Amino acid sequence: MRSHRLRWILLFALFAMGVFLAWWRPLAAGTIAAYADDAINRPLGIAAAIALQILLFALALPGSLMLWAVAPFHNWPAATTILTAGSVGGALGGYGVAGWLGAEWRHRLQGSPPFRILARNGGFLAQCALRALPGFPHSVMNYGGGLLGLPLPTYIAAAVIGLGLKSAVFAHAVGAMVTAATAYGLFRPATVGPLAALALLLGLGAAVRARWGGQG
Repeated sequence: MRSHRLRWILLFALFAMGVFLAWWRPLAAGTIAAYADDAINRPLGIAAAIALQILLFALALPGSLMLWAVAPFHNWPAATTILTAGSVGGALGGYGVAGWLGAEWRHRLQGSPPFRILARNGGFLAQCALRALPGFPHSVMNYGGGLLGLPLPTYIAAAVIGLGLKSAVFAHAVGAMVTAATAYGLFRPATVGPLAALALLLGLGAAVRARWGGQG
């Protein structure tokens, strides 16, 4: 219940801040964009992006949205590193938060089909695969690891590999779309390749969820 209340408080605070800034408009949109572009490339901005991802993932909030705040402003290796660091940190945070969950949250999580998939497929390779598949809930992987007591070294290694792979594909795909600039650029091999890989991962994720989720 504490985690549930904290999530709602955070969401309300973000909503209130957005409404206030939209009404006040202290800076022009172009000025804000210029500041954001400069800040996100500074060490402090990078650290803040990682910290925000960790917080969001640890609280089972959509930390994946940070992809759009990171990938367009960094080269592919840097974006992959930032996204992987934030995602793995959030995975460790969720692992720790799992011990603080109340009975209601534990029952809700343990009764979900994705959790049953993880409970049946908690080995290293299976964790890597589930981490890499788009659409498989981060919260289930993060909190489920703690609830199931998965070995921490294996859990961390699988998170680094699986989340690193997924971050690399997503960052490359978003970067390719941003740099394409024109309709013609969208059909270049450098753009189509990562998008095709992303589509393949999405298809595999849906297939695995349908296959494993239907068992037991």
